[in-house]
Amino acid sequence: MVTIMSNSQDRATIIGLLPKWAGWSLTTPHIGFLHSVLRFLGEKITPSFLMAVSGEAFRSFISVPPKKICGTIEAENFMTTALAALGYEYEIIEGHSPDEVIPKAAQYIEKGMPVPAWHIGSVPEWGLIVGIHKSRETLITQDIITPQGELGEQKAHELIWKDKSFVMIGIKPKTSTPDLKAVAHEAIVRAVEMSNRDEVNAYDYTEHAEAGPFITGVNAYGALIGWLEDASDEELAAHAEWDFPYLPLVLSSCRKAANVFLKEYCNRFQSENSQILRSAARNFGRTSDAFIGLKKIFPFPGIADDLLNSAHKVKAVELLTHAASCERRAFNDLRAFLRQRI
Repeated sequence: MVTIMSNSQDRATIIGLLPKWAGWSLTTPHIGFLHSVLRFLGEKITPSFLMAVSGEAFRSFISVPPKKICGTIEAENFMTTALAALGYEYEIIEGHSPDEVIPKAAQYIEKGMPVPAWHIGSVPEWGLIVGIHKSRETLITQDIITPQGELGEQKAHELIWKDKSFVMIGIKPKTSTPDLKAVAHEAIVRAVEMSNRDEVNAYDYTEHAEAGPFITGVNAYGALIGWLEDASDEELAAHAEWDFPYLPLVLSSCRKAANVFLKEYCNRFQSENSQILRSAARNFGRTSDAFIGLKKIFPFPGIADDLLNSAHKVKAVELLTHAASCERRAFNDLRAFLRQRI
């Protein structure tokens, strides 16, 4: 199951692993890389299944005003939720010095275990540590841009200085093998719980400490619509290039995953209430379509003046209103499904 390629001449050890991207994984690279690791470990699950089990497929990460966040904390939570649900123990490896974290990562590599890690490449996103180069004292990495790179002490110091910390997830052997139908059912339970919340997650982390609050429930759409309608031209322009366009880019993929997961649940587990789940899947699909429409108007990255176009702003409000309506129907379907399971 584990393949290690070693070159004794230059003392490099590389785990033979390349991520296979699903259509939405580039917008949620932490899930894409985690899926590649789990497939490497023999798990027979789809990216949409993992998106749902992690909670990513059902999340709302809307801030008012909108802010593009490089998701260290939330991504870590989604990944560890999925690992725990699938029976894996894990270790969060973080520190403020390469001396604290690089030897820890090397221990996992020597056991043939890839290590998901934050900002190991050229962009602030999650990637994988897949090898070590002992003679150069570097880690061999993969990120969303570079198939194979190296992370040495100097670069690690630079990343730690920028992000204030260095985060990795060490995946330990499985302690149990849960029933996948039960895992999928719990994913639906957590999705409904998430939709009911209006609590916020403040990012007190990295250079994005000023961002937030982040609204986690369906009501987040109404808050964003209110901001669009009331914000000044200057405020709209300030968020039109990176922040607002990032929202449909990611949420279109998340809701597509919710749609696929629920249809997969019906087909794989032969649910006695499959018509309710298929209705929820259709509604999440409509939500995704609304965000795809928004993404076409506001591509990522955008142009600073995009939101100043009054017709675009009206269309954005219309699409967000439609997305919110479809999403409420989808979660009502999931609630009905859970009630009939009691």
